Amino acid sequence: MSYDYRRIENAFQLLTQYTGDIPLDNFLRSTFKLNKNWGSKDRKAYREICFRFFRFYNRTALTRGQVGEVNASLSSRESLISEYNPYKNLDLKTTIGTDELGRWFQSRPPVFVTGNGKKIEKLKEELNKNNIDFIDHGIIIESPNQLSEAHYPVLKNLQIMDRGSLEACMNLIISSEDTVWDACAGAGGKTFAIGRLYSPEKIISSDVRKKSLSNLQKRSQVLNQFAQTKVIDASSEMPEVSPSVILIDAPCSGSGTWRRSPDRAFYFSQSDLDKYVSKQEAILSNIANNAKPGTQIIYLTCSVFERENTDQVTFSKNMGLELIQSEIIGGAEINSDYLFRAIFKKS
Repeated sequence: MSYDYRRIENAFQLLTQYTGDIPLDNFLRSTFKLNKNWGSKDRKAYREICFRFFRFYNRTALTRGQVGEVNASLSSRESLISEYNPYKNLDLKTTIGTDELGRWFQSRPPVFVTGNGKKIEKLKEELNKNNIDFIDHGIIIESPNQLSEAHYPVLKNLQIMDRGSLEACMNLIISSEDTVWDACAGAGGKTFAIGRLYSPEKIISSDVRKKSLSNLQKRSQVLNQFAQTKVIDASSEMPEVSPSVILIDAPCSGSGTWRRSPDRAFYFSQSDLDKYVSKQEAILSNIANNAKPGTQIIYLTCSVFERENTDQVTFSKNMGLELIQSEIIGGAEINSDYLFRAIFKKS
């Protein structure tokens, strides 16, 4: 049995067995643990084949021939050519043209690293010393390949954070006297970015998921940034201390990040979108009704769907919030995820 044939067959079986109930990356990790005879090169190739397949082909029409084409592309300078475009297939209104989204979706995302200024400069020095290609964007660097903590220990004290996500935290009006509530903090990426960029008097990081906040606390220790965390359901509760700035990094489809997780695009449905829109409206309603007058409210999604973006601006205005500005951030122009940001004021 030839090496290529074995690789194609194993990758085909992985794609056949994958049902989308968990993220593809998690599925591959658990499957690799069950196949200890696969070496690191095999695992790397299978992972790349599976992710590349979901970027270029419709999973419904899975064939060994398609997997073979993807496998051949790993060692070729010529890129795959495919008309597959999940944004067109879903037939949902988008804030970005579907042709642009389709081209972006099929491109390989880079790795972005940011964090403490001195530590990011140290990482740049180490990469230069080892002749590793990267693009210097000042407070964030862009690498075409994964960077290993084993080779660059300083990464333990830095953040892997998409450039679009970082730029969504920039150019905000936040002072050292503000109390910021990061209402849907997750693992705290934007909490830490806002802390470094603005040094507000207090940041309250909350989420409905206790495990996410536990991870946030662990990251805060590694990054040496204090974080005050509390489990709060932003759709029905408010923090005890009235914030002057509220960041809503809303639960959403993640459609502006799908090139990082192309499997999610295939398994996404209209009913999924309905659930996210409902959650967003519940959060916006609660905050519009209970925030104190003068509060600045920053609404973010990593979505390209109108229902989660411009339609939610209309919803918020109908709830009595004053729109200051709204915009698309990131995307193909800066080789990052697509984000949407709307800034409101509570009258």
